[in-house]
Amino acid sequence: DAGQGILWDGAEFVGDAVIFGTAAGKLISLNRFTGAEIDVLSKPKGEDAGFTTTPYYYEKNQRLYVSTAGTYGGILGIKMNTDGSFNEEDVISFLDTRTGKAIKSSVVIYNDRLYVIGGGGHGGSGAPFRVMDANTLEIIYEYEELNAKGSIVLTTAYATKENKQTVYLYAMAYQN
Repeated sequence: DAGQGILWDGAEFVGDAVIFGTAAGKLISLNRFTGAEIDVLSKPKGEDAGFTTTPYYYEKNQRLYVSTAGTYGGILGIKMNTDGSFNEEDVISFLDTRTGKAIKSSVVIYNDRLYVIGGGGHGGSGAPFRVMDANTLEIIYEYEELNAKGSIVLTTAYATKENKQTVYLYAMAYQN
């Protein structure tokens, strides 16, 4: 569908499904072997939201997370069914009505913490760096001063029990 627009997004694999989003606000799940459509989830009602990031599947809680880039930045956490379809009855969401800035970076999750940053200026947003609870999407803390372009990279190479599972995050600095 040429009207959908697939921009910077990548795809995520969940079992036999491959899932990607469109700028027009649809998440599409296809069988990764045959290309047959499994399910399509349209943007939340009443939201001016498109998907321009790579979805992230968190196996621990079986949710697919995707950022939204609309009038307000947001994140959806959609429970996935075993057949690759979306459980529309079990969706958690965050909508940033406070700063009013879109989120154009993909999320990463480790140890039930979701990490996301705005995406930076042109082609992105000035939304702050956030650490959120992956199970509720409640903000744990955020830094307004941190501007970055692109998505966060997380390494667990140094995470140990002794250092309380400390992870390192990397982001490309961006100045407007």
